Amino acid sequence: MMQVYIEAVRQLILADEHVAYGEIEASVGISGTTVKNILHKELGRFDRGESKQVYDIVSGNESWIYAYDPDSKQQSAV
Repeated sequence: MMQVYIEAVRQLILADEHVAYGEIEASVGISGTTVKNILHKELGRFDRGESKQVYDIVSGNESWIYAYDPDSKQQSAV
C-alpha cells in the first residue's frame, strides 16, 4: 500500500515541483508525517542538504511594518 502513496506523491511532484505539503496531503489522503517521510526517505528530496529544491519553497507574504508613535518631539528626533 505504501508503494501506491509513494508513486502518487512522485506523480504530483513531477506535475508541479512546487506542490505544497498540504496539497499532497489532500490529494493523496495521507498525513503530513507520511508526506515528509516519503519526500525525505523514499524519494530522497531535501536529503542531507544535497538538494536545492528546498529553496524553491515560498511561504507567502511575511512583510513586517514597524509602527511607533513618539510621545514628544525629542523622541521623534531619535
